[in-house]
This record gives sequence, structure tokens and C-alpha cells, in this order.
Amino acid sequence: GYDIITPHLLLLMAVTAVLLAIVPVAAAAALAEAEAESS
Repeated sequence: GYDIITPHLLLLMAVTAVLLAIVPVAAAAALAEAEAESS
């Protein structure tokens, strides 16, 4: 059973790690652009 689940689990973990890495950066960039536009 584990030999079937593991690849999907690793893929899910990889996608989650990428999202966790990108989301804060994207949010900070959007926030910086919003502040630059308003001022």
C-alpha cells in the first residue's frame, strides 16, 4: 500500500512547500506595490 501512496504524498508535500514559499513573497510584493501606488 505504501509504495502507491508515497509518490502522491511526496508530490503533495512538494506542492505545499512551494506554495508556502511563494505565498508570503507574493503577498509582500503585492503589499509593496499597493503602498507604492498609494504614495
